[in-house]
Amino acid sequence: MANNFSKLNPICYIVHPESGDLNLSISNIEKLLIKPIAIENMPVKGIHGENMLGYDSNSLGDYYKKIRNLEFCLDINHAIKASITLKKDPYDFVLELIKFKKPLIFHIAGGDMSEEIDNHLNLNEGNYDIAKIKKILLKINYKIYLTFEIPRDTNYGIEDDLRNMKLFINE
Repeated sequence: MANNFSKLNPICYIVHPESGDLNLSISNIEKLLIKPIAIENMPVKGIHGENMLGYDSNSLGDYYKKIRNLEFCLDINHAIKASITLKKDPYDFVLELIKFKKPLIFHIAGGDMSEEIDNHLNLNEGNYDIAKIKKILLKINYKIYLTFEIPRDTNYGIEDDLRNMKLFINE
């Protein structure tokens, strides 16, 4: 099966660290026969109230100590949600994660700063400071890959994606 996946030639395959048992999560990732794998940071609280793994540099560090050649996907929305729970400045926390491990790929979405539960909104929804996020990303001195993780209205399809990209560019 790994050969079929390799034909896709992706930048990476992104996995979530899960919730629950850290050693089981690491074991499950190690069993994957795909490369390269990037682990995505998570919010502290999952959408069902569960305690997530991999939400800060300490909890992500366990994965990097045990899994060789593991890449990093920085989900900015998840980082902001984790910062709310951890009572940290959200934009400083994003910078902290960038310094922790050079992200191979980034995810971005809009969201509500008053909620610690994940909600991927359009960039013009919620109250994230998209201009500040853009400024952080523009200071990175290597080529970055940015994925917009926003809702899509089936009536508009790709036009939703294009609208969010334009919002980000013009911010």
